Amino acid sequence: MTAANPGAESAIELRIDKIAQLFNSLDPTPFRRRDLDLDAEQHIVAWAQDIDRSRALGLVVHLPPSEAESPLAAEVGPAIRNYFAYLDEKETARLRSLARDGRNALAIGLVILAVSLVSTYLVATYVPFSNLSRLIEESLVILGWVGIWGPLEILLYDRVSPLRRRRLYRRLAKVAVEIRSTGAEPRAA
Repeated sequence: MTAANPGAESAIELRIDKIAQLFNSLDPTPFRRRDLDLDAEQHIVAWAQDIDRSRALGLVVHLPPSEAESPLAAEVGPAIRNYFAYLDEKETARLRSLARDGRNALAIGLVILAVSLVSTYLVATYVPFSNLSRLIEESLVILGWVGIWGPLEILLYDRVSPLRRRRLYRRLAKVAVEIRSTGAEPRAA
C-alpha cells in the first residue's frame, strides 16, 4: 500500500497467480457480473477501510505475464467495480428496509409510550396514593420508555455501520484498477 501525500491515490495491492483467484468459482454468471472471492473481497475491504477517505483508492493486481496479457485482464477492473456497485445497491436496500422497520417500530413505540403515560396519569389521579400505586406508576413509565427504546436504537444507531459500509462500497465501485505483470511495466484495467 502506498501513502504519499494527502489527496493522492492510495493503492491496495493483490498478488495472485490467476485472474480466476479473484472471483467466486461457483458463480455461474458472466465474468463482469461475477462475485469476488470472499478472501479477495475481505482483503480489499480491510485495506480500503484503513485508507483515509480524502485519498482516491487504487487497486494494483500483480499477475504473471501470461495472465496479465490475457483478454480477461482488461475485464478485471470493470468486474471489480461492478461487484462493489452491486454491494452498494444491496446496502442501500438494507438501509431502506431498516428505516422502514424503524418507522413502523417507532409508531408502535409511540402508542405504547402514550398509553403508558396516560395510564400513569390515571393511576396517579384515581388510585389512592400508596407504595403499590407508586410502583404501578413507575412501572408504566418504564414500560413506555422501553417501548420507544428499540425504535430509537434502530433509527439512530443501527444505521451507522450500514452507512459506513455503503460509503466504502461506493468508493470501491470507483476504484482505479491497474494490472501489473510481475516483472513488467504497469497496465491499467
